[in-house]
Amino acid sequence: MSRHGFRTAIGTLCAATACAAGLILSSPIPAQSLDFGSSGSGDTFDQNTYRNIPDVPATDWYATDDILGYALDNGLMTGYDNGYFGPADLITRSQVVTVLWRMAGEPIVEAEAYDDVDYSWFYGDAVNWARVEGVATGYAGTNGFGPDDPVTREQLAKMVTEFAKSEGIDISGHTDVSGFADADSISDWAVPYLGWCASEEIITGRIANGGFYAEPQSNSQRCEFAKIATILDRDVLGEVEEKPISEEEPEPAPNPEPNPEIEPTPEPKPEPTPEPDPEPQPHPDLEASPDEAPGDDSDSNSHPEYDNDDSDGQWTPPVWG
Repeated sequence: MSRHGFRTAIGTLCAATACAAGLILSSPIPAQSLDFGSSGSGDTFDQNTYRNIPDVPATDWYATDDILGYALDNGLMTGYDNGYFGPADLITRSQVVTVLWRMAGEPIVEAEAYDDVDYSWFYGDAVNWARVEGVATGYAGTNGFGPDDPVTREQLAKMVTEFAKSEGIDISGHTDVSGFADADSISDWAVPYLGWCASEEIITGRIANGGFYAEPQSNSQRCEFAKIATILDRDVLGEVEEKPISEEEPEPAPNPEPNPEIEPTPEPKPEPTPEPDPEPQPHPDLEASPDEAPGDDSDSNSHPEYDNDDSDGQWTPPVWG
């Protein structure tokens, strides 16, 4: 399935069980298919909420079509089965890999099983994919993934950056985190990840005291991840997909071998019309020798420059070439 192919499907909520404390639903459900009514009956629209989602005030910074709306409309994130979104809930490791897995087109792969993952839950295939692609590989020294664990902001930066790398994006050379007021608090291993996320404006920092703070060890909220997922999918991956494929330059035609000099064919010269041999005049003082026939003087009629001695005694004109 292509990366965006699944998003056009309009599903209904099947017998999915809500996960503990802030997990997203097991089936991706576009926001417009959920019944977001302030009274729960679906017949009342609350203008103070965004899209009638009870716990999303219309005035919140993320409650726009360009952030939360994009994540919902494209099936990246979904609400809970009770119609709530949980914007302030902490995003979990299983939720993060599920959203990234959806961006990748929901590939089904086989991987070594973690000890603490129930693969019958919504995130089972996503965890396998994340392990194979190196997006999230579990805790070092254990065979545990921690699906329900919250994600720190620097951990999230690593997962997002590794996902971009798996999609063929060059993530190298981004170590500038000087834009964060608390850059000194970023773990050394996280510097290139937060540096890349900052360069792509995926993570720009929390605003406090007139500055932008990475707060790398703080946990990420679902509303924050809605922005991160939107920027990553729409502006980073979308830009890569929409780049026109450059036309291949045609291979230059091989230089033809120089034509060999062709000697001009000489125009045939007209064959000279032989002048008739003068008839021998009888010499008054000489008589023909008895063995020489009159008029057959070979010396007087021969042309030494031509090879014209035909056996029939006829003169052959020369051939010029």
